[in-house]
Parts: sequence; structure tokens; C-alpha cells
Amino acid sequence: MVVSARAKLGPEVLHNGRALTTAALTNPDEAPSEYIVIALMVAATGTALQTLPAKIRDAEQLRQALTQLGSVPTANLLAMEVLWEPQSPEYTLSADEVVAAYPELVRL
Repeated sequence: MVVSARAKLGPEVLHNGRALTTAALTNPDEAPSEYIVIALMVAATGTALQTLPAKIRDAEQLRQALTQLGSVPTANLLAMEVLWEPQSPEYTLSADEVVAAYPELVRL
């Protein structure tokens, strides 16, 4: 699942809080990003994540899901990864790019 999410993202410019060097920067004359895409991958033991909805369709469902994620006991949390795009002001993410890369997303 993490590999699938990473495959859709643009070049990674941050990793564990450290900047990475990359040569493929966007044209500075382009408009700033219109959108940001954030993916959370969580692995946990126990039952806290079993009631998460398969798909989040609105802001209230997102709020509830994040609250559930926050209720996972530390002892049950195996891993968590946060991916976002674009990671840098030098990159842009237009509406067309979001639709092409993430056709299943729902605008919140």
C-alpha cells in the first residue's frame, strides 16, 4: 500500500525531516499549487482501526477518522507514515494533475 501511494507522488524532497537534493524542479513561472494530497498509512494491532470507513466522503467523516486514529494506544501502534504532495514550494499540483494521478479522491 505504501509503495502504491508513493508511486503516485512526485519527486520526494523531504525524508524524516531532512531535505533531499533533487534536480527536477518546476518552472518558477508556473502558478503556485492549487491542491495538496495527503496520505496517512497506519499499522496497528487491536480493534481501533476496524471501524474506519473504507472511503471518506466528507469533512465530518475525515474528522471522525482522524479522531479514531488519535485514539490508537501507543502500545498498539506499529507504524505510521505521512506522505504529501507537493512537498516543496518549487513543485506544483494542479487540478488536472490531481485528477490524473488520483481519480478516486473526493474533494473535501
